[in-house]
Amino acid sequence: MNFTFNKKSLLRFTWSIFGFFSVFFLSVNLLHSQNSTITVIDTCYQIISTDFFGIQYHSNTYNDNNATTKLKKLKLNRVRVWAEVPEFHPAPDVWHWDELDTKIAEITASNFKLFPCLYEGESWFTGSADDPWWNHADALTEWEKAAFEFTSRYKNDLDMITFFDEPNMMHPDRDYYIPFKKCAQLFLRGAQQVKSVNPDILCGGSSSFGGWENGHWANYVLNEPNGKDYLDFISCNLFISWDSNDSDESIMDRTIWYEEAPLKIKNMVGENCPSKLVLDAYNVSAVWKKDGELWTDPRNTNVFGGVYQAAAMLHSAKGGYGITLHWETIGGYGILNWFPEFRELPPYYSWKFLIETTGLEPGAQIIGCETDETPKPDILHHGGMNVNLYVIQPFAIRRIDGGISVILINKFNETNSSATVLVPRGMRSYEIYRYDQNNIENCFVPIEEGQTGQTIQIQCPGLSVSVIRFNATTDVKTANENPAIAENGNLLSNFPNPFNCSTKIRYKVISPSFVKLQIFNMQGQRVRTLIAENKNTGNFELLWDGKDDAGIFVSSGVYLVNLSAGAVKTQSKVLFLK
Repeated sequence: MNFTFNKKSLLRFTWSIFGFFSVFFLSVNLLHSQNSTITVIDTCYQIISTDFFGIQYHSNTYNDNNATTKLKKLKLNRVRVWAEVPEFHPAPDVWHWDELDTKIAEITASNFKLFPCLYEGESWFTGSADDPWWNHADALTEWEKAAFEFTSRYKNDLDMITFFDEPNMMHPDRDYYIPFKKCAQLFLRGAQQVKSVNPDILCGGSSSFGGWENGHWANYVLNEPNGKDYLDFISCNLFISWDSNDSDESIMDRTIWYEEAPLKIKNMVGENCPSKLVLDAYNVSAVWKKDGELWTDPRNTNVFGGVYQAAAMLHSAKGGYGITLHWETIGGYGILNWFPEFRELPPYYSWKFLIETTGLEPGAQIIGCETDETPKPDILHHGGMNVNLYVIQPFAIRRIDGGISVILINKFNETNSSATVLVPRGMRSYEIYRYDQNNIENCFVPIEEGQTGQTIQIQCPGLSVSVIRFNATTDVKTANENPAIAENGNLLSNFPNPFNCSTKIRYKVISPSFVKLQIFNMQGQRVRTLIAENKNTGNFELLWDGKDDAGIFVSSGVYLVNLSAGAVKTQSKVLFLK
């Protein structure tokens, strides 16, 4: 077939091709160039506790001062250690404690708290893959003995114990199957022994995958006689890749699961749900073999892993996990390179970045942060939950200094994405920080700073964590209204102010005296007495949770914080917002 073009038709054809590609490239550019508006909402999701940061034990690490010094900069509190029953108690009347003694001594000597996992194992002195030991009466007796002896041996170092690690409750056709009901009963056998030694030790489980499986198991426990007396927390693990061929995008799509899983547990268990939820193992990938060879996914330890980790921590905190334990400390799953160097890997800097620049530390509040970006469609959600996924995922933290940090995570390889952030009320200055491929070790240095207006424009490159750190003022006076008293007597201040969840009240006692700290409404009625006791000289602090003496939340409004210490009296105002 022959085509004949004259000059005019050729020109029209040329312009058509040019127009097509112009529209095509414009469309592609728009897909990779988004601008969203970010608004901070003063709704508190969680106050970060000292327990929030944890990690998995690794040998040759916690007895090394170089390693532990680096780990303590991450506000680490708990270290998870396995106590596999068939290993330390391989048969009736046989006990092997040396290995556990060494691990636990290393952890406690480094001033970390234990998070032991009393692991059921599989093969034991009786039973088989088709007929596991938990079906045998003599093994059940030894399980109880193991829980009792373990607790008795380490009782001075224990305040929590989690039971099991990924018990097979879901697949009857696979080896070592244990039905949900039997697993719940096995937990209660062990927990009863633990609490017979020390009733204050918290017990939980089942360290299975995600939300549904652990919520379902918890309901079985709670339906057993006295189950509520023994289930103090629910723990689960959440790795989001089990295939080395998973794309970067599909992995980042699933980071919302860290927020959805705890919401699923609370949704399933309802009003009987324990207040403490634990994420006892998390990382990008759990894959440890590829093509028959030992292998770990490099995305665990590179900048991708650092961005993933920031998203995992913030989603976990927002969803309601009170404790998070990273898997592992060193190596292909870790945040430090192998001993003896213990070189910091990119996820180490991401973790430290969250603490030092965003203020994600004990006492900080995870608060609301909204975007007008259209959520990413067709996402695989966890357990029927529906947390929105965005190209630029927004989070906000009210820091313990009263300022607010807005964190914008670009989880994808999108470029030229940007955001307009509405300046929160009372914020007068700001600094911008960024963690990405070009800012790893130097992510703690601000790339921009200045005085606030109404909005801040910020660029969010692909695979990055961008932070606007706002510095606070307040519309409500928190300093002492009588400067003479402030100079000569007790100092009284509180932050955050205004507050939604709780406010920290700090005060100074200049000489030993009887101290009374009370909250009054603007009509002069006392609503709460926080302390009334003798105090020595020093600086003190406490929290007011917005409740009255009857434990009921007060109405939104301005309240007076009155402090008297001997003859000195001090007063400040605080604004409570529901």
